[in-house]
Amino acid sequence: MTDNLTRRIPVFVYAHDPVLQAGVASQLRGHPDAEVVQDDRPDDATVAIVVADAADEATLTIIRGLQRNGVPRVVVVLSVLDSAGVLAGVEAGACGMIRRSEATTARLIDAVKAAANGDGTLSPRPRRCQEHSAPRQ
Repeated sequence: MTDNLTRRIPVFVYAHDPVLQAGVASQLRGHPDAEVVQDDRPDDATVAIVVADAADEATLTIIRGLQRNGVPRVVVVLSVLDSAGVLAGVEAGACGMIRRSEATTARLIDAVKAAANGDGTLSPRPRRCQEHSAPRQ
């Protein structure tokens, strides 16, 4: 017999911009598979979602800090998701990366579930780095 009761996954949401943080948290709050933890209790989370513009040093520091402080899995939502950012994020410990324009509730929940199960998630077709792109004519 299959148990239809599923445990909600505790999720911590971080964004430098409070509007972004509230927006992502709002997307998750109504979903039966996620439980958004309080802002001052990130260590209660199984998965953290970090929302940022790019995988810059500040974002990578946040990923590492969350993991050091007890959040084992981090999913990153980025405005700019390119090959260099993917590599840097994975090296910092992110197990999921989603392009911000693709961060629907369904995509976020899928990424949270994958992360909680120890799997990874990556938005399709990360854009190539600027320095590797063909010049425009």
